[in-house]
Order: sequence, then structure tokens, then C-alpha cells
Amino acid sequence: MREEGFEMQNTMNQALTQSPLYFDPDNKDVCFPELMPIFHNRFLSFPAGSQFDRFPEIEGRMPGEVYSDRPAGFEILKDSAVRLTCYAPGAKRVTVMEKEWKEPLPLQECKEGYWTGEIAKIRPGFHYQDYYADGNQILNLLMPIGYSDFRPVNYYEVPGQGDDFFYLKDVPHGTIHMEHYFSNVLGEERVCYVYTPPSYRKDLTRRYPVLYLQHGFGESETAWIWQGKVNYIADNLFHEKDIDEAVIVMNNGYAGNPFGSQQNRWTGFLEMLVQDCIPFIDRKYRTVSNKQGRAVAGDAMLCHGASVCGACFDRMRIFNILPECEDDALHRQSVKADGIHEWDIKRNGLKHFLTALSS
Repeated sequence: MREEGFEMQNTMNQALTQSPLYFDPDNKDVCFPELMPIFHNRFLSFPAGSQFDRFPEIEGRMPGEVYSDRPAGFEILKDSAVRLTCYAPGAKRVTVMEKEWKEPLPLQECKEGYWTGEIAKIRPGFHYQDYYADGNQILNLLMPIGYSDFRPVNYYEVPGQGDDFFYLKDVPHGTIHMEHYFSNVLGEERVCYVYTPPSYRKDLTRRYPVLYLQHGFGESETAWIWQGKVNYIADNLFHEKDIDEAVIVMNNGYAGNPFGSQQNRWTGFLEMLVQDCIPFIDRKYRTVSNKQGRAVAGDAMLCHGASVCGACFDRMRIFNILPECEDDALHRQSVKADGIHEWDIKRNGLKHFLTALSS
């Protein structure tokens, strides 16, 4: 079973296994934990005869061995089964839970510190998970880690039919930029992430429309990159000529929320977006800097403030409105899908929204 899972894991698209912490998981341990600060760099090499090559055998490992294989956090098996592994040394009981499950899955200790279990017939798509060691919530350091529900959280993906629109493919790729700008509205430095399409660095006279894309409640400005795969979605749609090339800007949606406050100040974010972020983007990037060259899309957090958002956008005349959505304050493109409100549905929604903008 280990070889089977390993082979299937190696055939998975890299978009499904990357996370904010790594592009490809190493799945390696250091043979000499006490020397981890020295050894924990896979780009170091130790020539034969060096001081590291003369270390005595430890725990059955041959002298000179620096790394040992570590179990992967998740492995895709046959018949829609998944093997999960968690490192929780010293724990007496380890369990894992997903939103769709009725009860947690108990893991079994397979070797010192490592716990494992298998799930049969798991649905294809994106999965968040919570791990518990002796009743205390922990992060599984062997799994991808993202940000959701206002905290770091584990996740994994099971390939499914029709998912390749967000896969990493051999097509021209755009670039993601991390930008700092000062918000006069909020009186603080802000960060946004900006995706520029593949032609941006080649056609230096062309100007591009801009989509301001917002995350969901409990997430951050990184969500659409790591969980949403927005850059791969855009790369693939541009390559297939399904949509026109555009710049995509992702901001943190929490604004004007001092410690102790219990409500999000929607107008604070919108004022920051319109008065600070958009002018900054128009100054630094070659944008179509008018209403017809801008659009806004968002997840549940942005839609929650629909009445406020719509009134502000309509009054400021900042964003273009899709003809079929003129009565919709947020210019939303409705997408009906089965399943829970998770990244499978969000990605499909973005794909349909981008296509609608270009039609």
C-alpha cells in the first residue's frame, strides 16, 4: 500500500500539494535532530571525508547519512481512499475531523511519534481538517497549512474530474507581486497581492483592466493565491483565450477593526480600497483607469455587506456593472453548485465570473 500511495502521490499535479510554506513538500527528516540548525537545508552537500561524513552510526543509520524519509501527510490511494499521517510525539490519542464528518477519525500510532489512518471513498475536491492530540487542537506539520477561520489550518486536495482548470500547466505564467502601500484612510501600512498576466512584461504599451478580488470571512489576502489557485486559473483561461488578460488585486478585507471591536467596518475597507489602493494600483501598473476598466468580486464576507458595498460603489461610480447584474449591488455572477461553501465552489465561481466579464 505504501508504494501504491507513493506512486499516485507522484502523479498528482503540483498545484494540489503546494502551500504557503513550500512549493513541493520535502518529506524528509534530519538524521541528527540535535544538529538540525546545521543540517536542515537541502541545498547543503557534504563531500566524502568531511567532518559530517565521520559521524558514527546513530539509530541504525549509516555514517554520513544526513536525511531520512518522512511519511507524507496525505496519500491518495485507490478507490477514492486517502491515508493521513500526523506527527504527534508523546500523544496518547490523536484524531482528525472535517466539517462534513459526523465524528472524528481516530489515528493509530504506526511508529514512534507518527500516527496514521485511512478514509474510504473521500469526495474529490478541497478539504480543511482539524487535528487533535489528547483533546488539544494541533497543526499537522506534515500537511499543507493555510489560513482560514482566523487561524492556521491544515488542508489537502483529492483530484477530481473537471479540476484541471486550476492546475499548474505548461502554459505562459503570470507573476504575483507583493505590494506595500500606505492607507491615509486607516493611517497604516497595507499589503496587497497583485497578479499580472503573462504578456504584462512583454507588451509595455498595453493597458489592462483590473479585477479587485476579495477573500472570504476568516481568511486573508493570501487565500485566493494558495487555496484559490487564482494565478493558475487565470493563466489557463488566458492561454485558452477564454477570457481577456487582466490584472487581479487581492487585499485584506479587515479594516478599521481596533482590538476589542466586534463588528467589521465595511465602509472603512471600501474607503481604503477606493481612496488608497485603487490610486496606488493605477499609478504603479498599466491599468485601464476608469470605471469600464474595473470590476470587483468577492466571497461571502464582501457579499455580507452588500447593501453598504453597493451604495458606495454606485455613488462613487468606481466599478463596471455587468449588464445582466445591473440590479445587483455587488455585480455578482450567480453560480449554482452542489456541496459545501468551500474552494471547489469558489474556484468555479471565479472561472464563471471572469468568463462573464470578457463576454
